[in-house]
Amino acid sequence: MQTSNPDASSRGQVPHPEEGRSWWKYPIVWMVVGGPVAVIIASLITWYFIAHSPNEVLIESREVETPGLSDQGAQFTPANRARNHAATGGVPASR
Repeated sequence: MQTSNPDASSRGQVPHPEEGRSWWKYPIVWMVVGGPVAVIIASLITWYFIAHSPNEVLIESREVETPGLSDQGAQFTPANRARNHAATGGVPASR
């Protein structure tokens, strides 16, 4: 009984052409590893931007005056009327 595995050439088989190559020489490895590495690098860049230029905290709110809606109380305008104003830029006549 033979315990060791015979070499492929001694059995008459042709060895695979990529046999014995290092792992980093296979393109599929870089496709599999490249995606997560790119995401990690992008998240670190995003963190850097967030850490070095944070947005200002607004302490008081400012009301924006809309010329056509300010006299009717823009915050209480019905949704249909506000939607039409946003789409056309004008205020429809009251009925």
